[in-house]
Amino acid sequence: MILLTIINCEMGKTNTFKDKREYNKFVENIPFYLEFVKKILAKTELSFDENEAVKVSLYINDNELSEDGLLSLIAYFGEAIRYRYGGEWFFTGKNDGFEPNEASIGNSEAVLLRTCPRNYIKKIQETGDIHLFNDDLKEDLKNKNEIKDLMLELFPKRRK
Repeated sequence: MILLTIINCEMGKTNTFKDKREYNKFVENIPFYLEFVKKILAKTELSFDENEAVKVSLYINDNELSEDGLLSLIAYFGEAIRYRYGGEWFFTGKNDGFEPNEASIGNSEAVLLRTCPRNYIKKIQETGDIHLFNDDLKEDLKNKNEIKDLMLELFPKRRK
């Protein structure tokens, strides 16, 4: 288990991790955090499919999150992206202008540059939209494909 430090930044943002050491402990403990999600869903295995993500979103709306609960849901949404579309965990670091000291997913088929799973939790809490995670991923995938098509149109591959 990891001790979570939430830091308030000057711009009113919150950070999940104090430093890279805390982030590394989080990544090492992802299996533990996913066990928490299995318990709240009363499942023995996670599928990371759309229906399951909706149930996780319902949990977010219906419960106050503990520190371990928050980390478990960050782990769940990050692993759901990785399971569905590939990708890698990385730490944004303290100098990141958008999401300092966060666990993010990059190099994913569905994510334009990167995404911070904590933002899904925050948006679900703010809007109550239980389909937000799935809808955002579909929209990101659509946008990424449109950009890829446009780039191919603008810069066609030369044939030899």
